[in-house]
Amino acid sequence: MGRKGKRDGAGALPVVEHNPSSLVEVMPAGAQRGVAMFSANRLRPVDRPGVSTAEFGLRDVVLVGKPAPQDFVRAYNHPDFAHDFAMLYDTVNGEFLILAPELIDEVGPDAKLRRLYTLVDWTGRVILWPLLAPGAAGRIDPYTRSGHAAIVRAYNSWVRLVAVGERGPIIARESTTHHIEPVWPTDYYALIEKAFAGRVITTADHPLLRRLRGEIPV
Repeated sequence: MGRKGKRDGAGALPVVEHNPSSLVEVMPAGAQRGVAMFSANRLRPVDRPGVSTAEFGLRDVVLVGKPAPQDFVRAYNHPDFAHDFAMLYDTVNGEFLILAPELIDEVGPDAKLRRLYTLVDWTGRVILWPLLAPGAAGRIDPYTRSGHAAIVRAYNSWVRLVAVGERGPIIARESTTHHIEPVWPTDYYALIEKAFAGRVITTADHPLLRRLRGEIPV
């Protein structure tokens, strides 16, 4: 529906091209810079000469989801490390998948625009937290609003992200003793390529989309 995907080389993920009527335009104008999809060639690693993740202890693992409530984390306060993606949540397998932009209209309301924040925990694990992005006119539910606020706290402090009840607000509980600056990753798209390997929906015959259409059983 006026939306095109393209690839910037073998294996690269599709890049979104803006369509004013699409899901990807419901964000506030200032937040649309990294919308929906990406190519591994579009964002270069942050320039940190001489810094290697192995040398400074980042672990070779990238998790997707909200951090466990007993894990202390920091959020990376860098504009290149929190972009927005069209995503689906597979309730059967309990995992998030990235959705190609040309499929957004077909999928309909099951597609959600989510902001993938980059966090690092005390053990050096990288966690990509997919929080719902603000909707039209900044509308957002209380749980998600509290999540974005907790991220702001995590920019400068080690915090535990504790939800009050099943869908209650998220509270950021700060560490009283740990103040060491974490080692930050240097390539956002490399993290996403690793975290979402095998979980990018690019065709309408993907098993999850067929299941949502009722063509195959759960």
